[in-house]
Amino acid sequence: MTKTAIGSILILLFIVGAAAQETDRAWRPQPGVRNISRPDFGLAMNGASVVDLGLVSDERIGLELEDDSFGRGPKTLLFHTPRPLSIRADQRVRFRVLTGEVDSVSISPESYPGKVKWSFKISEVLGGGGRRVLYSNEIPVGGSKHLFLGWYSELEIEVGLLGRDVRAARPLWVTVAPAGVFESGTDRPFDGRESGREPGER
Repeated sequence: MTKTAIGSILILLFIVGAAAQETDRAWRPQPGVRNISRPDFGLAMNGASVVDLGLVSDERIGLELEDDSFGRGPKTLLFHTPRPLSIRADQRVRFRVLTGEVDSVSISPESYPGKVKWSFKISEVLGGGGRRVLYSNEIPVGGSKHLFLGWYSELEIEVGLLGRDVRAARPLWVTVAPAGVFESGTDRPFDGRESGREPGER
């Protein structure tokens, strides 16, 4: 085996290992948070140029009230991809998220390596099947985009890689949550104890 081949294998193992660590890190919701995603979400990924994954869940993101008699408070419901979506440069992937009694949401992508750029088109599904585009541009990896919308809405999210020079498929994780759950610059539910602030406080 040549040195070039060995080097390629080592690079591949490094990428796979780093992606596995990223999955492990991102897949740990804070206390008081529940992921509404279907367990099988993302398994329908295929080689089509446009992959429609449908509704992520029949549940809606928002606030779930719990019985406080045992000291339990409200729980935040959000969507987080249970597995990375492996997307090629010539692919677009779309899916839909239902919202509850929330008037704004945050969409946050995570990927590996971090320099990969993702293009998002986020629309509100209207009665009769029409679409109202809320945002169409890049959302930086590790950042988030806040969008305002009405209660009990249906969002359609379409995403693809930016730049045709990306040769291999890249993994993508997406989180959609009520605005204020994220701490700026992260993809995970905000735990105010880390900075001495209350959750959601800016």
